[in-house]
Amino acid sequence: MPCPNIISESGRAVVAHYSVLVTNILNTNTQNALPDYDDVLEDAEKLSPTVRKLYDIYKSVDRHSLREDYHDTLQLVQEAASLFSLGYLNLHDRALAEWLCSKIFIKINKIVEKIRPVPEELQSFQLSLRQTYFANFSLFQSVPDSWAIDQLFPIMPIQRLQQKPGVMASVADITCDSDGEVSSFVGENGRAKFLPLHKVKGDEEYYIGFFMIGAYQEILGDMHNLFGDTNAVHITFNKKTNYKIDTVINGDATWESLKYVQYKGPEILKHVRDTLEKSVASRKVSFEETSHFIELLDRMLLSYTYLGTE
Repeated sequence: MPCPNIISESGRAVVAHYSVLVTNILNTNTQNALPDYDDVLEDAEKLSPTVRKLYDIYKSVDRHSLREDYHDTLQLVQEAASLFSLGYLNLHDRALAEWLCSKIFIKINKIVEKIRPVPEELQSFQLSLRQTYFANFSLFQSVPDSWAIDQLFPIMPIQRLQQKPGVMASVADITCDSDGEVSSFVGENGRAKFLPLHKVKGDEEYYIGFFMIGAYQEILGDMHNLFGDTNAVHITFNKKTNYKIDTVINGDATWESLKYVQYKGPEILKHVRDTLEKSVASRKVSFEETSHFIELLDRMLLSYTYLGTE
């Protein structure tokens, strides 16, 4: 038999490994800063019946009563909200009920983390503990398939790797779209609804990586929200020096992104300068204010489209 011609378009399987996106975390909507009501709970006799039942669950929850305690907690929190709406529960007691609910869920989660596999009915409660980590990137520009076809990309922190991540998180971008969030991840047993990340410390620069994005992502990303190309670094690996940085390519400046929607940097500066000169002549602004504003605008037009780097 003659040797056949084998034609293959392997796409993602071949080139996905050749690119990784690294971005820093800008902020979180942390839920760990819970108020301290421990002193109030010491006087259990003064608690309302609903809050007292939640307090009893918090004290007694263990591995053998997880399902029952979880469902009872949900029912009691809903009961507290209904009693509050009807005027039978004051605001302080409702706050106590919600605080105890969070404490119970955190306690249940510490037990659930040691159970493999996690019962399906106990997986959903973890979403109530999930926090949002806001990252300095545009999902639509850099990983559009995550949104478009629900593609799963490996995502993980690239520092503090000797420390166990203690936060269940989703990752949101800095665009104005509500869809700009990754809430489905590669987990130990398939698809997971949260990503384990570390609690960010103060002014720490905390970085995460999006891996296997070498196929299609950058070329598919359009100018969504006018976020341009990111800074890029070309790296080669060898046996002698381990790795070598070949090329550093700067990402788009603000004026370059504006060109895509027919706004030109020099024209913007001229228009603003002309307007300010008229304002100076009519004494609405000072010459110093005008100079400062023009300098600021010029610097911003030349700066990177993402936050934190000019």
